Amino acid sequence: MLVLDGVLLAVASNSLFTIPVLVQLNVYAGIFYTLIAVFAVVFCISILRSEKGQRVRKARLFFFGISLTSFVFALIDLMVFVFGFHGMKVSFDYPYLWMGDIPFVSFLASFSIGGFFGVMERFLELHEKKDF
Repeated sequence: MLVLDGVLLAVASNSLFTIPVLVQLNVYAGIFYTLIAVFAVVFCISILRSEKGQRVRKARLFFFGISLTSFVFALIDLMVFVFGFHGMKVSFDYPYLWMGDIPFVSFLASFSIGGFFGVMERFLELHEKKDF
């Protein structure tokens, strides 16, 4: 369940970078993402209120879900680039730089979010084992 919560939050955050025009045009998508963000905050509060020994384990599973999904988004963006148009485009509207058929900021954000939460999960694992 915790990994699924992380996956839902990662899908929402990566979709914000992947489909910025959808959020600008569709009010319901903005409301959906706001609700998922509120859900994530409530979930984080529930992690903090749990027993002290279970907090780290719950947070690690949550971060694992976020990092796994973000890396999948980055992999999908990379596959779209590999099998699609291979050039770089520059536009005067957001997103300004395109890597083939995908916005460069989409790939960069997905990869960064996945890396950050992967490092956080690893840090919590080391903290749990007291190896640092």
